[in-house]
Amino acid sequence: MNPQEEIKRILQEAEEQNNTMRCFNKDMIIYYGRLETVAKQYRKRLPVKDATFQEDFRESMLKLRKFADRVQDFWQRTRRFYNAVDKDNFVRENRLDIKQIRTAAISFSRQSGNLYLNYKNLNALGKDLPLRLNWWLFESSCSDMSKISNNILFISRDMEKSYE
Repeated sequence: MNPQEEIKRILQEAEEQNNTMRCFNKDMIIYYGRLETVAKQYRKRLPVKDATFQEDFRESMLKLRKFADRVQDFWQRTRRFYNAVDKDNFVRENRLDIKQIRTAAISFSRQSGNLYLNYKNLNALGKDLPLRLNWWLFESSCSDMSKISNNILFISRDMEKSYE
């Protein structure tokens, strides 16, 4: 694959990853509302009406973990690609796309921060409930996403540095 096709693929993948992160954050907001209802029912000693909450939450955490692993692999391949090309020529020919990757990196970083905030909110509300929720998987995924977002920002800064 030539460098122009590769940069287009990187940009497309970065935008898809941002959209996926937005969807995860929206899902976490929905889970927060559902967890509030479950918590109220537990406090009032009422039967929990949301019988699928635990399974849905656990399934979402598995999806988040798989997504984090896939994103990590993608950006490692991207770094290897970038280190293998002639940086000056590559950056000169793809300046606009590199700026778009930088914008996507910043957006991904914000989404990653929002995901961690959602984790903190959900954990504060649900940690004392007798539910079997895989908080460790959620926390480790959030931590990994934060590291990945830092790596993405570093790669994009490195690309921009070549034309400044």
